[in-house]
Amino acid sequence: MNEATRQDDPNRNDPSPSGGTARAGDASVGHGFTWRGHERDHLVSVIEDAFDYRGNITLHLQGDEDLEGFLFNRRLVGGDEFVELFAKDGERRRVPYASIVGVTFSGRDTAAGKSWENWVKKYNVKKEAEARGEQVGSIDLFPDDLEEG
Repeated sequence: MNEATRQDDPNRNDPSPSGGTARAGDASVGHGFTWRGHERDHLVSVIEDAFDYRGNITLHLQGDEDLEGFLFNRRLVGGDEFVELFAKDGERRRVPYASIVGVTFSGRDTAAGKSWENWVKKYNVKKEAEARGEQVGSIDLFPDDLEEG
């Protein structure tokens, strides 16, 4: 059985397109997305999405163990297939693909909505407001606050 849901969706058990079901590789994969299954191709796809994600993930392992952390490496060549993550406790952990039965995108993506295009748009709005004589604060080239939504 293969299950992929958004944890924050009240209809997450509804397999219809309007329900909470999503597939790895979809734009809906993000904070709250959970995949559970045994299909290797789906696992590989979800791990690729998790590798591109800029927040913590939770690996659900055989034996009902969960491991939360930041995925920073994965290896799919040869018989030694694994992922590596910095666990929430600060330890660097290596986990074999074969022991992963699920993945949850549990941490906030710290780069969500912070693309270069969004930054330039905000900068230009501030620059235009400043040209009209409005007080806009600093418009220098400083990064946005990570806690800003």
